[in-house]
Amino acid sequence: MPNPNATLRSPNPVRPMTRGPATILCACVVLLLIGCGDDDAFPPADSNDALRVGFAAVSAPWKVGAKPGQVGTDALPDRDRLLLRALSQLLPILSPPVLDPVAHIEGATEWVLGMLAERVAATVPGRYATLFEPGQGIEEPAVMKALVLQRGETKIAIVRADLYLGHEQIHRRVAALVAAETGIDRDHIFFVATHNHSGPHAVSPSPGVWILADAFDPRHFVYVTRAIARAVIAANRNLRPAVLRSSVREFREVQHNIIGPSVVQMTSPDGVSEAIPVGYPRDHFDADLAALRFDAVDTGEPLAFVFVFGMHPESLPGGHAISSGEWPTHVENKLRERTGAPSMWLPGALGDSEPDRGFNHPDHHFMRGSFESMEVMSEIIADAAERAFESTGTAPGATTPRLEQRVADIPGIDGFPVPTSAYLGPRFPMVRILHDSATVRLQAIRIGDVLLLGSPGEVTTDLSFNIKSRVDREAGNVYQGYEWPDAPDWVKAQVRENFTTDEVAPDKGAPIPVVISHANGYMGYIVTAWEYVTRPHYRQEMTAFGAGTADHVASAFVGMVRELEGGPPFAVELPDWHDVDLEGIDQIQTFLADLDEQVVEMSRALPASDPLRVGSVLAEPASEVRADSRVAFSWIGGTNDMDPPRVAIERRDGVAWNVVASGPSRDVVIYFQPPDQWTGEWQRAAGESGASMRIRVAGTYRGTVPDASVPDPIWDPEGKNTDYDAVSREFEIEN
Repeated sequence: MPNPNATLRSPNPVRPMTRGPATILCACVVLLLIGCGDDDAFPPADSNDALRVGFAAVSAPWKVGAKPGQVGTDALPDRDRLLLRALSQLLPILSPPVLDPVAHIEGATEWVLGMLAERVAATVPGRYATLFEPGQGIEEPAVMKALVLQRGETKIAIVRADLYLGHEQIHRRVAALVAAETGIDRDHIFFVATHNHSGPHAVSPSPGVWILADAFDPRHFVYVTRAIARAVIAANRNLRPAVLRSSVREFREVQHNIIGPSVVQMTSPDGVSEAIPVGYPRDHFDADLAALRFDAVDTGEPLAFVFVFGMHPESLPGGHAISSGEWPTHVENKLRERTGAPSMWLPGALGDSEPDRGFNHPDHHFMRGSFESMEVMSEIIADAAERAFESTGTAPGATTPRLEQRVADIPGIDGFPVPTSAYLGPRFPMVRILHDSATVRLQAIRIGDVLLLGSPGEVTTDLSFNIKSRVDREAGNVYQGYEWPDAPDWVKAQVRENFTTDEVAPDKGAPIPVVISHANGYMGYIVTAWEYVTRPHYRQEMTAFGAGTADHVASAFVGMVRELEGGPPFAVELPDWHDVDLEGIDQIQTFLADLDEQVVEMSRALPASDPLRVGSVLAEPASEVRADSRVAFSWIGGTNDMDPPRVAIERRDGVAWNVVASGPSRDVVIYFQPPDQWTGEWQRAAGESGASMRIRVAGTYRGTVPDASVPDPIWDPEGKNTDYDAVSREFEIEN
């Protein structure tokens, strides 16, 4: 467990080239909480200058039977057939350097539209996995969360979408759905994906992603975008006067650098072949845990808690077949239970940070471990986040903090205008295939002392350190990259050329710069120039604009922050192919927006279930169950075209039945077996010896009678969905 006294450090250190015991000890004993303003008296609640905050969360479990993320189930033969077919079709639009970018973009756009149309035509009821084996169950479901901040005329929505990747086309569609009711346009939606490796993700309009997370499903796209939109709209309605407090601390209990150390043969400038240390130590990662706490001005109750640190949500093993919110949802739920605060995690620099595999802590084997090890890791993270929440609550607060932002769409580097990748052999275009557009959207948001810097890439540790060092309040501390102490001087000199040294003036810098990955789209990884030339790998190949990508992104942030602080406008000269790029994006967005009507027709075509079967019991719990054992109950329900049923574990208290656990959740996992067999499994029976328990199910099936329920305009336009319930026999806990 983490040391409760090992908390914080200055938010703007001069980053050491190595992290020895003395460095870590110093970082662990220094505490710095930073206020967000110098206003001592809260302004009137109706003041236009006051900060107002609204939070909302919308559960989005999707369908049991969908592939759960990247690692949940194995590929079917259709996946390989799709890959071979795609490569053959892409040959005419491969991208050697001499190819006209306009022809490249136009060809890729037409190909993607054709692939999407095929997927819509192939959609059938009951089937929610196409290229991979179907999932079997669900525990903590995906949740879409939104935090709306308003001060004066400025209103910004921060969205935390529980998705493997966050596509620009999802961002655009959500903005279209919320703009009229909220007044929030796309430029003011900070759209962040969790990068959850165990959540359903059949929403990608970029077919290259399908080989990892399953093919596009129009039903899932409509479901997800509308769930996110509902969260933003609800958060906007929940706006209340708030006080902001913020802090930053180190947290390094559960992560490791997945790249690790290695050695390569390189030729020195003198022509000598040398064994050169490359890669990184396992404890080289951005360990910042930044926190923003929003409390109600009138009652003091917590309205929202945002915490940021960088680590992949990749703690479940391959083939687990269970849709899960992974450790982020588990931790957020624990924080809500402990503090009462609605909580939201945002991914920091996670490009090379994964759950530990015993490298930094011998007893921490968390990466792709198990549900049990994920629970252990979630407890450790929740402990650290809870300490951040409590200590941040003692910092000076602000009810009129700065709330400003800048957004920029930047093209690639001169001479590398259109992203390409050689990862799958021949070079093929990443635009439309792996990500949506040929420009990259960057967003900088100043919230009091906190500066959120969002990139659509998987930001690596060295890039994060560089960005922070160039926009903080220290001069001359620009971080260039990790240097192995025993590396030759010529190697260190090359590492020191990873980035340019342009930085924001110290008096214009941010007290707490925070780098966010997977914001506003997806562009792949962003490795440094040194890693790009020394480590052939898929991370290198998915670095969109070649060796200079990291500095290109970091330098753009410097220009944006400089403008945000009153400097010259950050001007980006867009290439002549940009209009063609936008036209293609708009064509695909029109196709995606039109899916709503098609999904309504798919909903109308859902087959009805037999009402005489629905609710029938298949298997009962034993009459006596031991504490800590698993308890299962099976029944006939509706098909998996309906939302998953709710399962409640109830204890008899006199004549009343009280719920002690419910699911789908970490406590109660729900399984589905076609065509209509469901099982609810209580993961750990609990209660006093002799306590009388039962399992109660509340589900929905597709009936035959119109207007049997309140119609849903998308999923049940005729109101044919019908509720059912099922109840197990009573059983006793035996200790």
